[in-house]
Amino acid sequence: MKATGIVKRVDELGRIVIPKEIRRIMRIKENDELEIVSLEDGFFIKKYSALGEINKLAKEYVLAINKVTKNIAIITDRDCIIATSHPKQFEIGDKLSLLACKMIKERSMRLFNATDKIDLFDYSTDEFKNIALVPIISTSNIEGAILIFSSSYFDNAMLNILSIGATFFASQF
Repeated sequence: MKATGIVKRVDELGRIVIPKEIRRIMRIKENDELEIVSLEDGFFIKKYSALGEINKLAKEYVLAINKVTKNIAIITDRDCIIATSHPKQFEIGDKLSLLACKMIKERSMRLFNATDKIDLFDYSTDEFKNIALVPIISTSNIEGAILIFSSSYFDNAMLNILSIGATFFASQF
């Protein structure tokens, strides 16, 4: 963990202010949930991810999707990858682009093809002809998304497969 050298005082209600630059880097917005993790010699604060709590199940799901469809599958929370069927290509913890976060917040299923130039991450996914994105929504809260990347074309049936998975993960909350 990188030390920032910032010292903050705790106010009379036990609050501290997280500096704006750290909030920007960590993409912490008003009303985001944060998790305080206690350590032997202190604590740290991180963004809370409900999907992160079920990452073993998410990992099994993306591997099953990959086995059945022969496509790369990933599950994200609201800002980064939490499970991937191909860790050499997509790493757990890779941050989503601001555009990808916006698409997930829009709550609609998306199907992109080779002519759509979209950046879902800080690196290129141009080698894939099709990308399907289905948000995971639990009782009106957006938890993340399921994505499939394919080098060949697929149709709306893939969105239906992902919708089943998104509905299942949403029911876990």
